[in-house]
Amino acid sequence: MLAAVTGTPDYFMLIDLSNAGGGYKHTESGSIQCINLGVAFSKLRSNDVWAMDVGVILRIDGTDADIGFLAGSSLVLDSTIVFNLKGSHGNYPVIVDLAESGGDFASIASNVVEFNDSDLNTGGTINDVSGAAQTPAVGDVVLRMLRTVGNDDATSVVTMDYRTVA
Repeated sequence: MLAAVTGTPDYFMLIDLSNAGGGYKHTESGSIQCINLGVAFSKLRSNDVWAMDVGVILRIDGTDADIGFLAGSSLVLDSTIVFNLKGSHGNYPVIVDLAESGGDFASIASNVVEFNDSDLNTGGTINDVSGAAQTPAVGDVVLRMLRTVGNDDATSVVTMDYRTVA
């Protein structure tokens, strides 16, 4: 995944909760439960600085969106980095419930919420993991990439083990 313009974020659909595009393998569309989240990020030049955020759309309309970030603003990248959010309790994985309720997370707290982000709204589309255009909606998991310094592209590989529930 690439971000194109310095100072302008690019969004990518990681998981389309409604599976409207049909490219995801889940059937339930109530909420997403994250089991493991891994991010591998590699930039191409040493003078570039990037920020990368993984979040859930908490509210969206034709003008803007509110996004609660799981790993946000702390991932300011100026070298190759790998970030992992995973854990276990005994022999069982830790499950992070990404359910939304009334414009906020229902089961977890996020201290990084972007309110009224006009770069993401239902009037446009963002590419999913296969490059197909998808209309973002509440409950979708998105990746935001932002180059703050420099002119060179960088790549990101995001893996997320998840399940959906009714």
